[in-house]
Amino acid sequence: MRLLSDIAWIILLTITPWWLFERLLLSDCERAVCKRLEALKDGKGD
Repeated sequence: MRLLSDIAWIILLTITPWWLFERLLLSDCERAVCKRLEALKDGKGD
């Protein structure tokens, strides 16, 4: 069952346009990372 889900993910990722994938997921991740870095620079870390 695990193998099937892995194969499904691979197929999904290969047919998904990378620019769309990056725009949807990485932009959010980058924003979160940037906010965290700015907070650390200001000394307001967790």
